Amino acid sequence: MLTILSQIRNSIPREKLPELYQEKVRKYHSFTVINVILGALLTPFLIAWDFAVDPTGWKDAVPYRIAIMVILSIFALYFHLNLWPKLKTYFFVITMVATQAVFLGLLDQLDDGHKIGSGAFLVWLMFLPLISMGLTFKGSLYTIFALSTAPLIWHSLGLTPNLLVDVFIMYTWPFGAIIVIIIMVNDKLVLQTIRDQRSLQEAKEKAEILAQTDSLSGMNNRRAFFDLGETALQSAKRYNRALSLIALDIDHFKRINDTFGHAIGDIAIKEVAKTIGNIIRTTDISGRIGGEEFAIILPETSLESAQELAERLRHSIKEINIVTDNGNLAFTASFGVVGLKKENPTLNEALNQADAALYKAKEHGRDRVVTALPS
Repeated sequence: MLTILSQIRNSIPREKLPELYQEKVRKYHSFTVINVILGALLTPFLIAWDFAVDPTGWKDAVPYRIAIMVILSIFALYFHLNLWPKLKTYFFVITMVATQAVFLGLLDQLDDGHKIGSGAFLVWLMFLPLISMGLTFKGSLYTIFALSTAPLIWHSLGLTPNLLVDVFIMYTWPFGAIIVIIIMVNDKLVLQTIRDQRSLQEAKEKAEILAQTDSLSGMNNRRAFFDLGETALQSAKRYNRALSLIALDIDHFKRINDTFGHAIGDIAIKEVAKTIGNIIRTTDISGRIGGEEFAIILPETSLESAQELAERLRHSIKEINIVTDNGNLAFTASFGVVGLKKENPTLNEALNQADAALYKAKEHGRDRVVTALPS
């Protein structure tokens, strides 16, 4: 049996267990609350069972039934409010043991109560897999151990003299072991489901990232740049905030590919992307929007500040040095900068204005920054 338990537990990577159990506890929190409440609501039916067992002494058992209902209700409220979450397991064990203690007292009130009601211990264990869904496996194991041993300890102390020890052991110990296996198998299935769901979600998120990321530079691709940029532009227009845009293009990129090869050209693009990422803020939006063309959106940035940033980028790109078999490669870039105003209707129009300024920079000798005001 120990081998089986070990195989079941080892089927899930141990480093994932704490995180997965946290997800399980959150996912089935309400499930445990509902099952405990249902247990409390069974009280009228259980009182009717007491009457059927002992028509004369059933009234003496009613306070015990009510006490069990109160204990379960208090625990359901505590569990629902998520008070002292680190103590949740201990409160659950205490609640179950307290309920069992009251139930043993209840059986003392009925004629042949222990003989007739001993099967309830088994029923109680059978419901544990449902009740403990909102707990970790360790919490369930503690509970089963406590329910299976506490009455025996009380009996040895003379607190439960009427307990039928042999019957209690016959019901709780073998079935307790079976319940442990059931809970473990159930946990395995639940945790595996959670892990599969999370893997699927991670795969979807990764696919979304890949769909928005330029594979060569690691920057936003054209689609993602426009999606994010349009949102930033509309926000700036709505709240009348400053926003600027920089377009830049690597000078003589075709010559770089022809002289040094496309692999070196790819390295040049990566180096430019890295330089941009090192200089801009986390709130800025950058992307590779063409072969060797990049663009940057600068929220809360005036035209003058955008010009200064473009000059910093120009100098930094000029300092890039790539060692190749054909000698060292250094290159420059040209920049077009535009300050966006409220009347700019779309990001595409603003980018066209920045491109126009960029091509003026190319016409005037490259390796320079040219600004353009929106019309």
